[in-house]
Amino acid sequence: TGRVGLPTGRSLGRPEEPTSLRGVLRALGVQVALGFLYAVYDDADGTTCIFHRGEVIAGPPPSGPARLYPLNDIPWAALGDEAIASMLRRYVAERHDDDRFGIYVGDARDGMVRHLGDARGG
Repeated sequence: TGRVGLPTGRSLGRPEEPTSLRGVLRALGVQVALGFLYAVYDDADGTTCIFHRGEVIAGPPPSGPARLYPLNDIPWAALGDEAIASMLRRYVAERHDDDRFGIYVGDARDGMVRHLGDARGG
C-alpha cells in the first residue's frame, strides 16, 4: 500500500467546483454532510489548513480511488503527514471518550485545543 491521507480542496466550496473540498469529494463518489470546524493550523509551508468534522452519507464506490477506514483500522504508518496523524489520533480519542470535540488552533507542531464551553482566552 502507498500513502493515505484526507481529501483536500482549495476551499469548502460547492460540489460543482472541482477544486473545492465538496467538488473533490463528489469526484471521489463520497457523499458527506460536512459539520462544524475541527482544526485550523498553519502547515510547515505556511499554508493555512482548515478541517471540518463530517458524516459519511454514502461511501466511495469499491472500484474508485478513495477508501474509507474504520476508526480502529486507520493505517497510521501510511499517513504521510504527522500533523494530520496527530489530528486524527485526537479525533479517535475524543470520539471514544465522550464524543465531545474541541477545536485545534495553532501550527503543525504546537497549538491549543479549546472546547466551545471553555471561555478562557488563548
